[in-house]
Amino acid sequence: MDCTTWRECASDHIDGTLPTKLAREADAHVLICADCAADMAGIQTLCADLTALPAPEVPLYFSDNILSKIEAQRESAKEPWWRAARLGITTTLAGATVASFVWMQAHPVVDAPNRIRAGAGASRRIAAPAPVAAPELNTRWMLHADAATPTFDVELTLLSKSAGTAKCTITGDPHAYRFTLAPGVANHFRIPMSLVENENIATVDIQWTSGDTTHKRIEHHPLSPESPTPRRQSFGIRDLPITDAAREVARRYNIPITLQDTPETTRIRVSPIHATAEEALTSALSGSGCTLVTTPDGLYISGK
Repeated sequence: MDCTTWRECASDHIDGTLPTKLAREADAHVLICADCAADMAGIQTLCADLTALPAPEVPLYFSDNILSKIEAQRESAKEPWWRAARLGITTTLAGATVASFVWMQAHPVVDAPNRIRAGAGASRRIAAPAPVAAPELNTRWMLHADAATPTFDVELTLLSKSAGTAKCTITGDPHAYRFTLAPGVANHFRIPMSLVENENIATVDIQWTSGDTTHKRIEHHPLSPESPTPRRQSFGIRDLPITDAAREVARRYNIPITLQDTPETTRIRVSPIHATAEEALTSALSGSGCTLVTTPDGLYISGK
């Protein structure tokens, strides 16, 4: 066996797939050829290094983005969703290892931000989900979109007969707003759009008391809840604290979501397939001890 023939057989020989006769000839050749022996040692080292590499980690939202593309194709083609999903998933599985490397270099496909739209009227009032338990705190959101500095004005009104207090914290704002609550009296605070427009959603943590009871409420409110958005979607959210998962659902479906007294340790996984926000959260909350109430103005999740 000469050097040219050995190089043609080297890969199969190292893999152990070379016929016995040729394998013996290849072994005999490297014993007498220093150049081919050095090449073989280098190839063996390279193979060992490649084998030792960890398996590539699929990027966050990889399956999410694949399903989103399938859903978009389904909507444009007006074909049954399961047919597009079957084709897309089959193709994805065939090239998942290579695609994962490519995907790491690309930005995740997410919904385009809904910008505040100037139009007739300087503001509009957005009612919060209706209360489902007493004592209750009612909230209303007022969006001033056409003002020089667009803002959300949030109104808090205690509906119970016992006075109380409230501490409101806005995600991204180091300051807290504190109120003494009197039954039926409205209190207000303002959220600058510049504080939350990059996230396209405002999140407020309200810790409040009434009488001897203490409650915690978290409200996720999209900046433009009246903008059109797909009613049915397919994606996957990994196991997350319920507050973070609800925020992501609110952002994707462009729908306000309120959490009342939900345990901080509760974690959920949201993986809808061509589902509405209500269907997605109903499935995700199964077995969590939390209940979901749907209102004309949003979704209300209660932990009690």
